[in-house]
Amino acid sequence: MDLKTKLLLSQMKDNDYFRNLNSYLTEMVKEEKLTYDNLKYLYNKLYKNKSLFIKQNIFPVGQFLIKGYSIQEAEKVAELLPDANGLTIFCYDKKEKGDVYNKLFRDLEFVYMKYDYYKNIYGNETKAYELLKKELEKTTIKQREKEVQKQGMEDEEEM
Repeated sequence: MDLKTKLLLSQMKDNDYFRNLNSYLTEMVKEEKLTYDNLKYLYNKLYKNKSLFIKQNIFPVGQFLIKGYSIQEAEKVAELLPDANGLTIFCYDKKEKGDVYNKLFRDLEFVYMKYDYYKNIYGNETKAYELLKKELEKTTIKQREKEVQKQGMEDEEEM
């Protein structure tokens, strides 16, 4: 690991909503799953001067990037979701209204999970995006949250 990566990692501290943030990111970099550019992006867009509410979204965005998706795809997919303003009072900072990652954690997990699913089936970014858009129109936030939780339990059972 080079010096600039180590310095960047040292800036990203654990917090109340992501207690193992630094060790998670360090491990992903060591395993060459996250590039320096991805790490720098996570730092600038989701960490530096951001509230804890947005910092917690480093995990779903990071997982999406680890799968090999681009930063542009991550943003395009995230922008399909409604802004967290008015949807939660949890650690909400008004200055972040409209921020690309001012989204509910489970909603971000849902869109990334579904986009990955559709893209793997159809092998086409445009088709995956359109199907995801339709899925978001017909589901509620609660339904999406339940599906993510269900998928998490299935993943645990497989281990």
